[in-house]
Amino acid sequence: MSEKNQTTENNGGMSAKHSAPAHSRIANGEGRNSSIELLRIIAMFMILAHHFIVHNGYDVLKLPLRPERIFFQLAMAGCGKVGVVIFFSISAWFFLDKEQTIKSNLKRVWIMERELLFWSLILVTFYLVFDRADLGPKLMVKSIAPLSMGLWWYATAYAIFLALLPFLAKGLKALGREYHLKLAATVLVIWGLTSFIPGMIGIKDGFLGLIYLFILIAAYSGTWNRSPPDRSG
Repeated sequence: MSEKNQTTENNGGMSAKHSAPAHSRIANGEGRNSSIELLRIIAMFMILAHHFIVHNGYDVLKLPLRPERIFFQLAMAGCGKVGVVIFFSISAWFFLDKEQTIKSNLKRVWIMERELLFWSLILVTFYLVFDRADLGPKLMVKSIAPLSMGLWWYATAYAIFLALLPFLAKGLKALGREYHLKLAATVLVIWGLTSFIPGMIGIKDGFLGLIYLFILIAAYSGTWNRSPPDRSG
């Protein structure tokens, strides 16, 4: 191979590499996007702020109607679900560039179970040493199998989503672009817009909410239903 041809081939390879979508290169381990990592950190702080206000044992509604109460109620208490949506959406976006298999996803779930078991046992030990009054039989049982028993709702919902993701991905790819967009519009109306109407059916916290978000994210991306370029010419 001549030096000229080798140079052209190398440049072509580099061009193809850098022409790939940024989220695709990150998902393949070629680098990290600091903006996305910053967004992930912001989402975590939003979730922490929500827990600080909603789950701290103090009723914010008992505070006088002042600017700080309005801030606690609207900004901090309401930002938890937004943080969860952002956090999950980042993970879901990267799933679009990876082949989803039953074996790999069940392996992820098993790793999650072991990690959560470790931290739940640490939590139980903390309660045994410092606060036995709050350590009831129910918490003890859930701590033995935290993922299966739903000790933390998001982890359990995420595990169920991972187990169903290979089937969901295959189904959405088979739908094609047109029907995928129609499905996204349908679920957006049923579970999105109507959730603002009192008394209407909405999605509560759980794996169905994650599936709903994934359908919308996959439709927006269009990665799976993008037509290949015409090379006949």
